[in-house]
Amino acid sequence: MKMSYKDFNKKAIDNICSIFEYTHDIHYISTCLNINYNMVLSLLISSGKYNDILGNYYCQFDLKDKKILLLSDTHYGSAYDNINYAYDVFDFAKENNIRTIFHGGDILEGVSNNTNEILDADNQIDYFLNKYPFDKGIKTYVVLGNHDYLVIKPKCIRYHALNSREDINIMGFKKVFVNWDESNIGLKHNIEKYKLFLSNHGFFEDFCFKGHSHYFLIKEFEGQFHVHVPALCNDPSYYMSNQNEIDGRLFRPGFLTAEMFDDYMVVTNYYFDNNNTIVKGSEHPLIKKYKKTSC
Repeated sequence: MKMSYKDFNKKAIDNICSIFEYTHDIHYISTCLNINYNMVLSLLISSGKYNDILGNYYCQFDLKDKKILLLSDTHYGSAYDNINYAYDVFDFAKENNIRTIFHGGDILEGVSNNTNEILDADNQIDYFLNKYPFDKGIKTYVVLGNHDYLVIKPKCIRYHALNSREDINIMGFKKVFVNWDESNIGLKHNIEKYKLFLSNHGFFEDFCFKGHSHYFLIKEFEGQFHVHVPALCNDPSYYMSNQNEIDGRLFRPGFLTAEMFDDYMVVTNYYFDNNNTIVKGSEHPLIKKYKKTSC
């Protein structure tokens, strides 16, 4: 049985709930029904039937590395994508022995007025798969954004095409979670309608990394650190305003590293200067507040 997004009516949700009651295995449901893990989790949460046990399923894997790299909003296929940035980022990762990259979404442009010569959605996917760097020692984990959804929604098979490279793991839409050194980490595409209100189910995160914003900023809210990941493209809001920073938000194209220590994490901002050279920006030690919760 293969389902597309238009099939998520009450009958489909009831079917997913029935399988979950029998198996308690979200990975099985995801594989069996050709639905990504996070979509299954979202549908189970929306049913309201399993709030007492779903906390055990939020995290999709355990991260072992001490240091990772985060990027977002590459917008491949748009008039302002810059594939050279990603190659420089991979060189940086190899030089610093980083093996894990998180992508905060909008890997593709989708359908918009900003589209360059790559108008067709399938061609955008091929463009990304052919142009995004490959290194056998580096794996990229992706949470999809609203622009990606514009490409995938009309034809569900595109999701599987986008997930066809072994070094790229498309983890789902909305928001995904990992367990990193006894801390719960969220990775989301920061759009209001994509929210998962998991704190209502007894699940709390230490840190949440957010794509979509196109700037770097760290804010603390209700004991949780929210880290906005900068865009890895020639963002028009920066080039039109000709300002590096607006109200504390750094708009230069760039990426972040995050390194985990016993009681804190250090987030470092890197950006590309006007000569497209990587420059190290500010370092931010962030204290862990929640340990060994529901993940």
